[in-house]
Amino acid sequence: MTDAQIPLFRRIVFVDWHGVLSNEPFWSSILSAASHPLKPRLGNAVENMFSEQHALERWMRGGDTSADVIARMGFSNAGRYGQDFVARRLVDDCATMSVDAELVSVLHDVRWLAPVILATDNMDCFATAFQASLARRRRPAPNQRALRLREWAQFCDGLVCSSDVGVLKAENPEKFFGATLRHFGLDFAEAVLIDDREDNCAAFRETGGTAMCFKRARDNIDDLAEALYAWLGWSRRQVQRSAALTYGD
Repeated sequence: MTDAQIPLFRRIVFVDWHGVLSNEPFWSSILSAASHPLKPRLGNAVENMFSEQHALERWMRGGDTSADVIARMGFSNAGRYGQDFVARRLVDDCATMSVDAELVSVLHDVRWLAPVILATDNMDCFATAFQASLARRRRPAPNQRALRLREWAQFCDGLVCSSDVGVLKAENPEKFFGATLRHFGLDFAEAVLIDDREDNCAAFRETGGTAMCFKRARDNIDDLAEALYAWLGWSRRQVQRSAALTYGD
């Protein structure tokens, strides 16, 4: 992160990725294709990988790299569809994961009140895609219908990824969130986490923060928005009016 000023309203919003902002899986361009030479083999490899929780969490903590994981899948290290291809497509597909437009609209409106940080238990490939997207130097309109991770990276105020910090959210919230909070001169009492997992929310609350459990496929975005605005101490009308004046929307 770049140097940051202490937010005027002393608030910060952490928002989860999978299950909250997006539900798109890894390698979606291959696994969702009508036909692809790698689809059957990659599909089986991914299914086996996600059934091994210990190995999956090791990847998310940064103990294994994406290259390590792909090498264990048994793909050749040469040829058109070898390990390099699988690795490139993994990062490319992360960059084009879709983002929920309604939630982005809410977060867009609150950004003038508080930094919005993407906080995810995720892998090095995701962090790589996020950081590469920052180099695009393009800030699209946040209400566009086809928003992807590569645009979201331009819109939000930073990333905390478990593969970078070496721990999952529920395991050690202080280690996961602490550096970012200190960067903005804040503490847990001034932070909210929007996450789909109850264990993450419970751990965040136990550390002194506020947590809002939200599942993209289940919960009402308007209810979340009202709860978030209330936590910030503003009404929906005040937030939206002030956002329009701030951003010129």
